[in-house]
Amino acid sequence: SNYPNPFNPETQIRYELLSDSFVELSIYNINGQLMNSLVSADLEAGVYNAIWNGADNKGTEVASGVYLMQLKTNNEVITNKITLLR
Repeated sequence: SNYPNPFNPETQIRYELLSDSFVELSIYNINGQLMNSLVSADLEAGVYNAIWNGADNKGTEVASGVYLMQLKTNNEVITNKITLLR
């Protein structure tokens, strides 16, 4: 989950791994285009936090709107909507 939601200028994404896993945490626009890849790594079991500052992979601020946050692990894929208000 992320907090705050809606957010401006950044949101904190908290997730927990019950076992060691390769993790990908990405932000997509509503059309499914990748906006930012926040995490792409092998992680040990535990609780983690990532921050999205409303920018794409190039550091350019994205527009206000609804985005999809997707967490992929070895065992599951979780997708949540997040809202950026500028």
